[in-house]
Amino acid sequence: MQIVQISSNSYNFFCPVTGAQIMSEYEFTPSDATVFALLQSCPESFTFATDELSKDFENYCSKNRRKEPKEFEVKWQFLQKHISDEVVCFAITQRGMACGPVSDTFYLGIDLSISVDE
Repeated sequence: MQIVQISSNSYNFFCPVTGAQIMSEYEFTPSDATVFALLQSCPESFTFATDELSKDFENYCSKNRRKEPKEFEVKWQFLQKHISDEVVCFAITQRGMACGPVSDTFYLGIDLSISVDE
């Protein structure tokens, strides 16, 4: 899995395979090429595109005796070991101001090997 770092002040992200808008300021809509989605500040929102990948993650956690599978590091380790080379992970870091500077990173896996019907 290759990782592409993107720093942005916009929430808009379009799938490089399908052209569909995946992220906006208020919505996340996976495209047909989305493999996973993980928000660093909210790892319990972890999303897999397939049930098979979800089951692989559950097996990984029980095999490695992970009692806290909601932790970001556990999910990130799984992704690095189990996601194929055809998947590119876009690490999209949003920066802004609240009561001070804030940032968060959204990890979005896209399978670049799928073909899209036109």
